Amino acid sequence: MRHPNNTQMLLKFKAHPVTRYFIVIVIIPLCILAVLIPYSLLLKWNIFTLLLFWFIIVPFVVQFLTARLLRNKNTVANSMIALVSFYGFMVWMIYEHYQSDYFAIMISSFVWNLLIMLLVFVIDFVDRTSESRPTG
Repeated sequence: MRHPNNTQMLLKFKAHPVTRYFIVIVIIPLCILAVLIPYSLLLKWNIFTLLLFWFIIVPFVVQFLTARLLRNKNTVANSMIALVSFYGFMVWMIYEHYQSDYFAIMISSFVWNLLIMLLVFVIDFVDRTSESRPTG
């Protein structure tokens, strides 16, 4: 009887749909939270750090982690799901401060990042469908 090596077991584990959803819905938002905590403690919040984090760092980290952890072609859709999961968790955590400017910036960055990801998803989808059509 042949025993699979660790790489084969890891690939089987990553290929399972439940594992993919767990990574997208739980692991990636927790990783962003792990970036948020030292970022906010070290740099403190002001308008520059707020805009930098919510509009630049969050989408970059989500896209990077999705591509790195899942390594499939559907990274944009998985990134959108991870963004919704992360922002949903953040709103649940700080819903009492919904009237603050920080909350408004966070929500506007959610809408902006989702629109940008949706635009990338549509462009990617159109690009993939145009490649699959026969030319000529």
